[in-house]
Amino acid sequence: MDCSKWRELASEYREGTLSPGMAKVMETHVRDCASCRADDATLRALNRELNVLPSIDPPLFFAENVMAAIERERAKQPTGPWWKEMLNDLSHLGRVAIGTGLAAGTVASLAYMVLIPSGVPHEKAVQAGQPLIAPAAQNLLPGANAGIAASLRRVPRLRVTRMLTIVPGNGPAYDFAFWLENADTGSARFRLADDSRDYRFSLLGRKEQTLRIPFSVAETKGVVGLTCNWSSSGESHIRHLLVPLPPQNNTSLEDRQSFELAEEGIVAAASEVAARYGQPVTLDDVPENMTVQITARQENAEETLRRHLAPLGLNVTPSDAGILIEKTVPAPDITNPSEVSPTTP
Repeated sequence: MDCSKWRELASEYREGTLSPGMAKVMETHVRDCASCRADDATLRALNRELNVLPSIDPPLFFAENVMAAIERERAKQPTGPWWKEMLNDLSHLGRVAIGTGLAAGTVASLAYMVLIPSGVPHEKAVQAGQPLIAPAAQNLLPGANAGIAASLRRVPRLRVTRMLTIVPGNGPAYDFAFWLENADTGSARFRLADDSRDYRFSLLGRKEQTLRIPFSVAETKGVVGLTCNWSSSGESHIRHLLVPLPPQNNTSLEDRQSFELAEEGIVAAASEVAARYGQPVTLDDVPENMTVQITARQENAEETLRRHLAPLGLNVTPSDAGILIEKTVPAPDITNPSEVSPTTP
């Protein structure tokens, strides 16, 4: 037996799946060959390390998120072969997936792209099993220098949109799409409220990625709560995205309300306001140990939050996409042009 053949069968030899005769040949060769003996020692050490590693479950909604990423890419009408586009996109998912969860997600992705052709008419989408996306529900959520922190400097920004998606068989979900501006690379770690598991992504500039969250996980609270730790260019940030579920039975929410909440953490208080007013609220780099007692007096969401948070040194900025809460920072000094970069187009 030569070294090439030994290396080809080395894994099976270590796993004990070779026939007794072939195993004897392998053993004789490794005893006489210093190079293969070194390789065998490395394999044995690797097996010992793997055997003591704890088993880790794949992230929650792993299959749903692989499918969401592929659906979004399919909508972009790739120009190359579908299999090459799929492999390229999967290589950029950047999420941590371990063991059988990854295999199952990849197989499901392949089956989806092979069995469901592109260009299925809208009226046949449900029969074909494709998700129905409501474009009107898509909004660029506020955050990362969208309010008072916005300046003339070209700083990295994490942009996030939400889109309502109806998934056949699984009901409604939010697809959170995100990408990085003014920087080429970064990282993001999302965590769903009351869930210790993380969703990790590598940020690749304007390469758009998707995180799908089914409504079912937020039905009791009425709000999808996501905490995002993201970093780029040596800076780290924390963002809380609090997005309410659409009201049921077309129930309209009062723009001005009166209510009183017990004192609680600022994230929990903002989540309650988001649910009551049906308005997304984003907290950017706000100290999580802050507490506040909210009392609304026939006020809208902006008025309620500003009256309670301005004394704490927080700025409240409303927009069509929701309300941004962030630390109040001084405006940039534009008297010194050398300290100001060109504006973002």
